[in-house]
Formats: sequence, C-alpha cells, structure tokens
Amino acid sequence: MVTTPAAPVDEPLLEYDYVLRVAFAVDENASGVTPRTVQDVLRKGFGDRVRGLNVITSSDLQAESMVFGLTVNAETVARTIDRGPPAEKKEQCRLFREFWKAKAELRRFRDGTIQEAVVWTCKDSLSLLREIATFVLQTHTHGGSLDKITFVGQDSAFLLKQQVFAAGNADALTDTFEKLQKTLRNLDGLPLAIHQVQPATLLAERALLSPADIVIQFEASARWPDDLRAIQVTKVAFLLKLDDLLQTTVPGLTTRVGRENELCDLMNASFLDVMYPNGAMYRLRIFHDREQTLLQRVLMNKTVAPHEREMAGNAWADYKRTFIKRPLHARSLSNLVTRYPAFLQTIRLVKTWFNAHLLGAHFADELIELFVAHVFVHPEPWQPPATALTGLLRVLWSLSMWDWHHDLGIIDFNQTMSKEEKADIRTRFDAWRKIDPKMNRLVLFVATNWDQEGTTWTDFKPSKVIAARMVSLARASCDAFRGQALAFRPETIFASPRTDYDFFIHVDRKFSGTADDDTKAAKFKNLQKPKPVDMELADYTPAVEYARELERLYGDSAIFLYSTGSCDSIAGIWKPHTARCRWKLKLPYSSIQMQGQGQGQVHEDPDALINKDAILNEMARLGADMVSRVEVNH
Repeated sequence: MVTTPAAPVDEPLLEYDYVLRVAFAVDENASGVTPRTVQDVLRKGFGDRVRGLNVITSSDLQAESMVFGLTVNAETVARTIDRGPPAEKKEQCRLFREFWKAKAELRRFRDGTIQEAVVWTCKDSLSLLREIATFVLQTHTHGGSLDKITFVGQDSAFLLKQQVFAAGNADALTDTFEKLQKTLRNLDGLPLAIHQVQPATLLAERALLSPADIVIQFEASARWPDDLRAIQVTKVAFLLKLDDLLQTTVPGLTTRVGRENELCDLMNASFLDVMYPNGAMYRLRIFHDREQTLLQRVLMNKTVAPHEREMAGNAWADYKRTFIKRPLHARSLSNLVTRYPAFLQTIRLVKTWFNAHLLGAHFADELIELFVAHVFVHPEPWQPPATALTGLLRVLWSLSMWDWHHDLGIIDFNQTMSKEEKADIRTRFDAWRKIDPKMNRLVLFVATNWDQEGTTWTDFKPSKVIAARMVSLARASCDAFRGQALAFRPETIFASPRTDYDFFIHVDRKFSGTADDDTKAAKFKNLQKPKPVDMELADYTPAVEYARELERLYGDSAIFLYSTGSCDSIAGIWKPHTARCRWKLKLPYSSIQMQGQGQGQVHEDPDALINKDAILNEMARLGADMVSRVEVNH
C-alpha cells in the first residue's frame, strides 16, 4: 500500500476511467471504418472532457469491434453545454455547424456573448459520454453502420443502484448539518457559549437514519470541574440542557440523551442524538480539552494502581480517537470529496465490497476510507480515478499487492511530509514489529500526515486471519476482472465464496435490516405511505448486536464474520486451537472425550474434541426467533 503497483499493459480497466467498446454492423462498406478514424471523431466530439483517448487491442475482439480507453477530465466531463466560436467568426462557425449538424445552435449566454453551442440532455457523465459518442459516430463514420456502444462494466444495474442510493443522502445530511450548526450557535439559555461545532465523520457518506458523529466544544471557563469523573457528569448536565432547549426551539425535532462506555467512568459517558423530520440524524458529544491534561497526569503518576492506569490508558486512546483524530479525518476526507467527484462513490463501493465478503465488522470505517484515499492522493503511475468503478478496482489491486507483514501504509493528504517524518513513521512501524512479532495486537499499520502513530484505526483489529483473508479476496477479485476482460461484470467481484467457512447462522430477514417487513410496496408510488420513524430503533440492527454477543461469548472458539450493514448471515470459522488435543480440565469451550491417540498408538488418557453441535445449538438458542437455520459446511 506504500505505492500503487505499476499497471500491466493488458489492464485497461485499471489504467482508464472508461473503456468504450464500439461495434459496427457487418456489411460490404465496413472496411472503410478504421480505429484511427473512429478515434479522431471521438476525440473531436469529446473535446476537453477527455484527457486521453487510446486505441486498445485485445485478442477476444471481433473484426467489427473497436475498443478505446478514456481518461477523462473530472472538472468538465459532466458539462451539458459545449460553447463554440462567437457569432462574428463566420468561418469557425461554419466548421462548427458542419461537424455538429442539427445539434448546433446559436445562443445568447448570461454574460452577453452570442456563440454557437451544443446542448446535451443527459446529466451524469456516463450517459453524457454515451450520448456524444452515439451522435458523432452515427454522423461521421462513413462506410460503417453503428451497431452498439458499450462502456465496459459501467452499465451494470448493480452500480446504478449504488449510485442512486448514495445520491439521496449526501445533500440531505450536509444541508441539515448547516441548520443544526446555526441552531446550536443561536441557542439562548446555555451556561457557556458554544465555541465550535464540527463533524467527526464524513457527512455525505452517511446513510439517513444512521447518526453522524458531531463534536461540540464550549468556550473556555474556570467553572469546569478539575476531576475526570466530575467532568463526565457535567457533560451529561450540558446535554440534558441542550436537549431541552432544542425541543422547545426547533419544531419537529426528535432528541434523546444516551449513555456509553459504562464500564469505564474515565471515558466519555454520554451523547445527544438529534433527528430531523427528513431522517438526518446526528450524535453530539462534548469535547473538553482539560481531559487530556488530567488523563496524562494519571498515566505519569507512578503511585496510581495498575488497573486505574490501564483504565486511564484506554480512556486516553478513546479520547484521542473520538475528539482529535476523527474530526481531522473527516476534514481531510471532505477536502477530497471537493477535489475528486468519484471519491465519495468509491468509498461506498469499497465498503459494499468489504460487507459483501463479511469483512465489514473487522475494519473501522475510517480505515476503509484511508484505503480509498490512498489511490486518489497517491495515484501514480496513473491519474486519480474519475469513476467509482476505476477507484474500486485500484483499491482492490493495491490491497492485493500489500505485504502488510513488512510494509506499512502512509497517506500524505497535503503532500507536505518530509523524508524525516516518513523515516520516523517507518521506525515506529519497525518498533511495533519488534514489540509484537506475532502481531497479536497490531497487524496493519496505516499513518497519515496528521496521524503519524499509525495505530489509531488498527489497534487490536483486524487480526492476522482477517487481514490475510482481505488480501486473498482482493486477489481473487482482481483475477475475476482480469479473466473476464472486456466482458467484465462488476457484480461478480461482490459474490463471496461460501465454502471457506465452517458454519453459517442464517438470520431472519425481519431482523437483518435487509427488508421492509411491515408491508409490501404499493403498486403506485403516490399510494405509498411513509412509515413512522422510531428513534429508538434508528441505527439499530438486531442481527449485528446478536453477532457481537456471539463474539463476546464464543470468541475464544471461533471467528465470526458478518456485515455491519444488512446482516442476513453470520459466518464462522473454528479456531485452530479447538482441534483435537489431550483432554484436560477447564478447557475454554464445550468438549467431548475421545479415545486418546498419538504416534499410531492408543493411549489411556482421553483426547478432547470441541463439541461443535452443542455450541451451535447454544448459539441458535441465544438467537431465538432471529435465527432461521444453521448451516454446517465442515
């Protein structure tokens, strides 16, 4: 992940933003159409929408088909009006109308200029490129009849569904946050004025009815208590006051105060959920900078009891992650969303890939977002991806080549890191490998210019098994699109192999978050009734909570893999230490005795074998009606 691997010459889906396949009908005049003439026509038609347009040769091409690789200009590719020469330049206007035929028209623009222009009806970049290519090839490829235009992989219904799903959330969450920010700053009746309100997550990527983390900070005051536990109680009082003021100030707003981290009273103990009628939901936490000093004081105090110092260490790590690193992470990603139109959709596709392969629960969202940021910030030897599909494939290619045993990831968002800083990060990585050679705690090391520790999103997870599986699945996905070549279908790399797991616990759809379980969709959209939103159930998926409980109870015996989105099945792999062994007391799992064997001989001492049937029955009983069936593979 340190550098993007050089692109093989036969991987156009990695090198180009779009791969365009043009087919002409077979007739006696088709020989008059050559790749060079088609390339010239397309280049003139696309104009500055395309940075590069190259002819691609392939062994599986039919004689009447041609393939072109397009590297697009993200700033201009979605432009719906092409301006031509001004009206007074007669010769240039004649040539413009000669090329664009009936599409050309004389228009007066808002700046007062009168120019030739071409107006396109499509709005998104893919449809617009298709519209342009169809028109210019039908108009200017004399000697051949256009049969079909295909953008390889981009016409997938799966991709279109993902794009539609993402489009409805971004504007709602971002616009509503501006309202919330303004409302909070204008509230009267708070003991202290609000100094800062900032997102701690990428708002545009969050789904509606899923709380987006927000950090608020009050102005400095000596009235704050100087005790960690008392600070948490004060935060609760502030949030209750905020809850009361918002309820009376904003009509239609739904709020609730919640508790968290109840097992450690040094960590942040409370939050305030705020939900607007449009489904935009935010989770507010209070940042108080004095906590940092008090936590560090506990950690440096040698007279503090070991368990207290351990609690303070965990609280310090949580404090940095929640109130310092997450806002910085969100700000860096927001800048990339502005710079790269395909960045946001690429994040959604990559997260969908991780969840499709049941890996989502083992990777922090921020870590997956850094995987995506890497191919945009450090795209060499290519240009930054201009389409989500290209971004996804490059992320998978990068992961498939990552030797995480010996290599670390560094993402320099601002391209300002010095060689000394990168060398220090490498030294820190080498130190971790010496401290933890078996990688029981830290497997992946990913640092950024604002987080040079490299462990914020990877401490304790993923494990070696999960990291190895990620690389293995990424390689399989790369083999899939390389094998399909110009017949590539994106949905094939989201199909997860099921034979690799020892067992599956299938979850009833009512509890998995995959289906509307109340009523079937009405025949006409205007007859559909909006379902009331219960804030208590927002961002709550029973199947995910069930899977986490299984991890807590049976994590010593099995590895559980599941999606954090729609969790319709939970996969399990028995850990190696549960294999047949000599029987002894206090085994950490249910077992049955077997006749002892070894070196081809029978021993009097019995062996122990994990009682898989009994454990699976316990798991099913714990899930009750949530579990539809248990499938055993091995």
